[in-house]
Amino acid sequence: MVRAVTRVLLAASAALLLAACAGKRPPEIPPAEAKPLPVTCPPAALERRQTDIPRWEPPDPNSPEAWKLILPQVVLPLGEELVASDGRVAALRACLDNLQAEGVIIWR
Repeated sequence: MVRAVTRVLLAASAALLLAACAGKRPPEIPPAEAKPLPVTCPPAALERRQTDIPRWEPPDPNSPEAWKLILPQVVLPLGEELVASDGRVAALRACLDNLQAEGVIIWR
């Protein structure tokens, strides 16, 4: 009995809602003015970088000495790239914090 009453009330509510919205247009949103923002970030913050993953290329992969080449061929170059990437991320965060302090953007 309760389910039947709930279904009837739900159907009636849906019908009333549709009747109230029929024929109404959504409110118009005025177009925004497109003007450049005063962004003054250092070039390091805006630099795009494609990282090439170094390859482990020993002369003889089956020799026990081949494993000694992982450090200079792979690990050290990736470590240098990671340090450089951390610097770029820090510069970008500082830039975004400055823009937020000036009221240009909201990012946090």
